[in-house]
Amino acid sequence: MKNIVIIFTCFLLLTGMEVNAQKKLRDNEIVFNAEKLSFSELRKSVEEQLSVSFVYNSKLISPEKVINLPSKKISLKELLNHLEASENLRYIIKKKTI
Repeated sequence: MKNIVIIFTCFLLLTGMEVNAQKKLRDNEIVFNAEKLSFSELRKSVEEQLSVSFVYNSKLISPEKVINLPSKKISLKELLNHLEASENLRYIIKKKTI
């Protein structure tokens, strides 16, 4: 019984750490060189600045698609919410993969 409690406690701690890490990642700001850029440029910039992998389906959004950003400086959370609203995309953050 004691081992189960220890394992459960470790699981809760690790789950909390991952949720906190994802929250911190979403709060990171990204600076773009323009407010209009291709999805490919946007993706590369996010990957370089935040050291993440950005995986997407090119059938849903073309790499050449021009994205209008609300600002040149934006948090990852704001960017993903903007893409979700303007391009009808959905996202999941899993560790360092979007």
